Amino acid sequence: MKPLPAIPISDLTFWNWVARNLANFEIVSAVPTVEKLKNGDAIIYESGSTRRLYVNINGTIRFLGINNANKIIDLDGDSWVEVERTADGDIVWIRTAGTDRIKIDESGNVFIGDAGITDYLKIEPDGTLEFNGNATVFDDLRVPVTSVRVPGSKAPTWVPYSAGKLLAFDYQAVAGNEEEISFVAQLPHSYKEGTNITPHVHWIPDVNDTGTARWGLIYEWVNRDGTFSGTTTIYADQVIDQRINDQVKTFFSAISGAGKTISSTLICTLFRNSSHVNDDLNGMDLLLLEIDFHFEMDMVGSRQILTK
Repeated sequence: MKPLPAIPISDLTFWNWVARNLANFEIVSAVPTVEKLKNGDAIIYESGSTRRLYVNINGTIRFLGINNANKIIDLDGDSWVEVERTADGDIVWIRTAGTDRIKIDESGNVFIGDAGITDYLKIEPDGTLEFNGNATVFDDLRVPVTSVRVPGSKAPTWVPYSAGKLLAFDYQAVAGNEEEISFVAQLPHSYKEGTNITPHVHWIPDVNDTGTARWGLIYEWVNRDGTFSGTTTIYADQVIDQRINDQVKTFFSAISGAGKTISSTLICTLFRNSSHVNDDLNGMDLLLLEIDFHFEMDMVGSRQILTK
């Protein structure tokens, strides 16, 4: 047995110790016993393609798989830590159960998930986080009822409800009389630029009834330094059945975010489209809680004040 420095206690220092002394380990073809491997000693066992490092620590033999000098591998060969996968690659790979999970590239970027292929969290050297593929997440751009503008005419009515007040949109059969509110919203710096947003309304029926309620949304979405040039109107129908005091969520179709950026702005009007034949709940008020926009996030913010 060749003499080796004392085995360190901490795991990190231990692996550094292994790397420094790998060439000095005795190589055997039989699994070592406690009698063969004294306390504080280490040895390499080789048999065919199997290669293991055995270490006696305080009378207990611990072992792990290794593959030459660039890989620490488990005993069934499907999980490892690897460096120098390619010549002078300067990349560290961590694999479990036969799949690469983590990659650290030569610049210090860390890719966690599928190691930077499609679905992964990227941690940049300065600590910036970026979500990619299925690692992106969603949040609400919220516009609660307390944040909207109520017009002087065609206004819904504030009514007491629970511990506060909500806006009640009643049934108006004439198109010009439909009740509405307006609001402005800005896309946050966490928004994944170029992706769609999905508006939806949270509301409460004030009576039990069965039928269809219909909402309309007029909007214009413009980037910072862009030009407002015209609005678009979309509609959403909601079938309900005896749901007094239930919170109902009605989804509009997604709004295309092609070309849209952080800090882009929405100017909107929300109205009950009760003059349309689809809205047949003429004895029901729709109590507005809030209107939100689901949006996709690829970062927790932006790298710079005005750019991702």
